[in-house]
Amino acid sequence: MTLSDKRKSLGDWQTPIALASQALTAALSYDGRKFTHALEPTCGRGGFIAAALSHGITNVIGHEISGDYVREARNRFSQEPGVEVNQSDFFQLDWQTSLHAMKSPFLVIGNPPWVTSAELGKRSSSNLPHKSNSDAMTGIEAMTGASNFDISEWMVLRIVEELRGKDFLVALLVKTEVARKCIRQFADRKYSVEGQIRRIDAKQHFDAAVDAVLFVIRNSTDPSQEWPVFDSLDGSKPKGHLGVFGGVLTPNSKMFKQSLYLAGKSSHQWRSGIKHDCSKVFELKVDPQGVIRNGFSEVVDIEDDLLFPMLKSSDVANERYESGRLMLVPQRKIGAPTSTLKCSHPRAWDYLNKYAELLDRRKSSIYRGQPRFSVFGVGDYSFRPWKIAISGFYKKLGFRLIGPCNGKAVVFDDTCYLLSFHTKESALAAYEALQTSEVQNFFLSRVFWDAKRPINKKLLQSLNLDLLLIDEQTTTQLLLV
Repeated sequence: MTLSDKRKSLGDWQTPIALASQALTAALSYDGRKFTHALEPTCGRGGFIAAALSHGITNVIGHEISGDYVREARNRFSQEPGVEVNQSDFFQLDWQTSLHAMKSPFLVIGNPPWVTSAELGKRSSSNLPHKSNSDAMTGIEAMTGASNFDISEWMVLRIVEELRGKDFLVALLVKTEVARKCIRQFADRKYSVEGQIRRIDAKQHFDAAVDAVLFVIRNSTDPSQEWPVFDSLDGSKPKGHLGVFGGVLTPNSKMFKQSLYLAGKSSHQWRSGIKHDCSKVFELKVDPQGVIRNGFSEVVDIEDDLLFPMLKSSDVANERYESGRLMLVPQRKIGAPTSTLKCSHPRAWDYLNKYAELLDRRKSSIYRGQPRFSVFGVGDYSFRPWKIAISGFYKKLGFRLIGPCNGKAVVFDDTCYLLSFHTKESALAAYEALQTSEVQNFFLSRVFWDAKRPINKKLLQSLNLDLLLIDEQTTTQLLLV
């Protein structure tokens, strides 16, 4: 692993002093109070410590787990009597002792690691907090990584929890998504806090292709429901406001409130596409001569009734209704036995066994204890002739009405979400409802386009589509499972 790869996998983005200084200027200007003491719980080489000293903060305590960085920081600030750098693990930090050494109001600054629990887990790191399922995810969502979390999210919540009841200001550089998740958690936990978000150019400062912000938080006796969002560290006018209403985070409070009547449980179930984790085996391409080949460019000859026309996220987002791709679907429902293929579909059985070693190496835990060659995200709904599909990755609210192709139901990869229907009429009624300005505004007041997967099942399922399908005959025809 190269130094760059290791840096990314550990979230080790050392803060340039110029950026740390700008961030601290913005935070202190917002708060207006005078601070003499600061705490940096993941100080690295000491960029924020240097920035604090330049702002007249004379006493700074830094904590850092890396021995190399601790030695570097100690040497860097050896002539600063008010600076103390300790080798400490954030997750084992004695907060009471650290805070006792500071003078109120408390200032916490820094740049916690930009890395997820899953990434650290891959590196067998023990430097992890106790895991919990704070979003109450169940089943496949938790198993496939939806419960994965950013380490810095846990750190921010821990810091604010430790500072509750005190006068404090927290100013941290984090991923934009981390700031949003924390704001929702603050509301859920009824923390008396307020603050603001200021965007930074992570590409310029860290050569990192992520959306990142300065996240400023302070105690408040009258916490605001809205958090202003600025386009830059020195911006004077917010470009928008984040708010939490009914446990839901919104980028547009006014539009959110206007669309609240559409929220609620719906009988119409959104599903994800089929997950197989081995595209070279399961996804096939039909060449101009009609020959079917897999991802290894090998000719494939298997039973036709296991092959279905497929669309990927890019096809759905760009309104391509035929892709020339097929997907091999060996099961009709999750957990269905696949050994029966040996007799019912011998060519498909031989084909799958040819790549058995590759398929057995699929890493996701969802395949454990399942029949060999299993796929997920498959059920009766996968094979209904009419569907409404949307891409989870693309930055557009593009619902597509998809009918059969060459007499077969179209299937989708697992980056898409879908509703399925038995008839064109019921699909068309739902599709037209989803195109209305009411529905568009409903989703636009709840979606964050800079998220890795801006469209997700939780968002889609939050719309009560029943309310828009008033015609009882149409509603009963939907038969969504």
